[in-house]
Amino acid sequence: MLSALAGAGLLMGRSLELGARTLAGDLFSVAAGLFYVGYLVLLQRGRASLGNWSLLFWSTLWSAPVVLACALMLGEPVWPTAHWWPLFTLALGSQVLGQGLLVYALRHFGPLMIGLTLLTQPAIGVLSGWLAFGEALTWADGAGIALVSAALVLARLGAR
Repeated sequence: MLSALAGAGLLMGRSLELGARTLAGDLFSVAAGLFYVGYLVLLQRGRASLGNWSLLFWSTLWSAPVVLACALMLGEPVWPTAHWWPLFTLALGSQVLGQGLLVYALRHFGPLMIGLTLLTQPAIGVLSGWLAFGEALTWADGAGIALVSAALVLARLGAR
């Protein structure tokens, strides 16, 4: 876990070089990751008594009012004004497919392994920036990617 956190920290270090606002965004991502770990632990416990689809249904039902309250407090629009297709696409793509696969993966992997896998997102972001936008890779980026990758390998070997 320390290796993955150190790697993610190295990958976020460049954000501080760009400015405080980009670092704040990365710190919000880390906070989201911590909330994700709590969510995964709750889902893992729920798997003991519920099936995949039931667990997905109940977790969505209980989290929807929280997300709605947050959106209303932030003044975000909560009702589509022009087109409904983005809402349906997000619902099917993110919630049903993404969360459904996450719930399914909990049968085969523990929350720690899935949480570590989610820490690969900064590495994927750095590689995407390099491939799509020609951003330069630094030694810190390479070390961060290596540390996150090593953490995944170590966690998988430890699980065996």
